[in-house]
Amino acid sequence: MASRTCRRSPEMTMWIWLTFILPSTCGLSVISSVSHYHAVKGVSVNLGCDFTLAPEELGLLDIKWTFRPPDSQEKLLLWYEGHSVVDLSGSKGRIHFDMLHPQGGDASLILQNLKLADTGTYRCKVKTSTGVESSTMQLTVIKEVPKPECGVSGNATVGNDVTLRCGFPEDTESRGFSWKKISGDGMFPRFSSVDKTRGDLYIKDLKTRDAGTYRCTAGSPFSVEHCDVILQTKPSKSTASSVVTPNVIFIVNVIISIIILNIIVIIGCVRRIKRRNKTMAVTCLPHEDFAEVIIC
Repeated sequence: MASRTCRRSPEMTMWIWLTFILPSTCGLSVISSVSHYHAVKGVSVNLGCDFTLAPEELGLLDIKWTFRPPDSQEKLLLWYEGHSVVDLSGSKGRIHFDMLHPQGGDASLILQNLKLADTGTYRCKVKTSTGVESSTMQLTVIKEVPKPECGVSGNATVGNDVTLRCGFPEDTESRGFSWKKISGDGMFPRFSSVDKTRGDLYIKDLKTRDAGTYRCTAGSPFSVEHCDVILQTKPSKSTASSVVTPNVIFIVNVIISIIILNIIVIIGCVRRIKRRNKTMAVTCLPHEDFAEVIIC
């Protein structure tokens, strides 16, 4: 029995591609480039939501933004339908669409003056006559980091151990600390360590070269503050005596040298005077009755 092979013509292949493949690749799609946003309390954030439509879907759109706080029910924030926006967020304009008319393909959401309560899951849902697509993203609002407080704890005498303090008030959550020396050669103390939880810098066996200005930076990649502290070292007793003793010796040597020099000068003067008295003599002419010799 002869077999028969069925071959599709190029026209049939193009018809299949246009009928089944093209609508699936060029239909409604919703895209959000960021899945998790982090922002500091008080700033504004743009939650991106872009969508594309097929030519047959260019009719009326239904765009909704919903919000679900942690451990709570999902609720409707904004609803765009029939060229009008319904605001159900109760934010008095703090939450709104980025574009006045989002039907052009940009349904991004703007949240101004962020609050900690804005943390949660957001969903952008676009509905057309042919289907529904959505994109979900997370928003985490971070409390702004206050300015830390710096100080020196301990006796900053050379050879001692000191602690450079850096911390927040007790009710502030720490988010990591780092230290660096910002004066002089910038070289960090050789024997030092940082407590990244409490923020303190421990310096052991303090050296004179460790003196300078240090900066503590605290916070997170989204909120950073810093404070500076000046470390002034004091010489130890042994160091002070080692500095004083050479000075005293130098002064004594100078005084002795001056005395010896004066003695030498005086002895030289006395010897010269004696030589002059021996070699220099003046003979005076005799008077009528007597002769007199005057030694000068």
